[in-house]
Amino acid sequence: MQKFKSIQSYLCFLVALCTGSSCADEPAIRYWHFPCTGEHAITCIADTSTHIVALSGFDSDGLSKFYFSGGKELAVCAYEGEREVMRKNLLLPQTGASAMKLWNDSLYILHDQLQEVIGLKADGNGDITHYPLPGIERVFHAETYDNNGFIVQDAASFSEEMPEFSLLYYHFPNSLVRQSAGFTNTTAGDAVEKQKRDSLLNLPTIEEVPYDQYTVPLPGTYLGQYGSSLIYAWMEGDMKEDAIISVYSLEGACIQRISVPDTNGAPVFSDDGTYAIGESYLSNRAILRGEKVYLICYDLSTLQLQVAEVNLKAIIKTRKNE
Repeated sequence: MQKFKSIQSYLCFLVALCTGSSCADEPAIRYWHFPCTGEHAITCIADTSTHIVALSGFDSDGLSKFYFSGGKELAVCAYEGEREVMRKNLLLPQTGASAMKLWNDSLYILHDQLQEVIGLKADGNGDITHYPLPGIERVFHAETYDNNGFIVQDAASFSEEMPEFSLLYYHFPNSLVRQSAGFTNTTAGDAVEKQKRDSLLNLPTIEEVPYDQYTVPLPGTYLGQYGSSLIYAWMEGDMKEDAIISVYSLEGACIQRISVPDTNGAPVFSDDGTYAIGESYLSNRAILRGEKVYLICYDLSTLQLQVAEVNLKAIIKTRKNE
């Protein structure tokens, strides 16, 4: 009996130790690496000689699981940490401007070539469900957010000389909520598109700030809402600089900027082949899931896909009177 009590006391000590700050507190920033070639490579198109990696989609549960979709024949895979736990060939054609989202217990892939949303269980079991997208003429671009919403850029009337677009906001898997009026993609098209996207998402007007010598202004891409803050991420196209996460109030005031080191590898591209000329970057290369921001790039030192995980709870300054 005495021996049992000693063992019990030791186990209680271990539990107490591992629920204390030394075990419970996660690092503010950690890095995950995934192979792009070989037997357990993520589902992607990779050329290590030219440092080109192309994906259809990326997502995480905000805890320890990561999901990837891609390949010349579309497939999905899942990892628990850096260990592969699921792989499924969807027997569908390659995508071009796709996006993927984990929602509840399922993965949803917005397939631009089929112009529909593909649904499957996140564990890979069961059949695939197809959800047509209402109101779409030609999917040009798509992105998801840390809620049940996603936006599709529709090339309503497309020509190389004067392409026209509209933005449509959906709830998963294919419920159209609202859409913007069309706009013409002129030299000011990016600004107009941002205004329309912000309007669809009910975001405050935020003034963009030029960053050093680069043309991409801060705060960058809207990722979603964390508590009472709006989260944005800036990742320069050629990744010459560290990524920057910007935290804003619901009224549009900048609260904090977070520099994320070791994110200046090669960019990751969409699966449509235009990555060869460097014009098509992956949708959701930066995502917010729960209290974590994930930023992905190609690590030139290891020739692997790198995911930087930023713990907002551990890094954002405490605001008074909240």
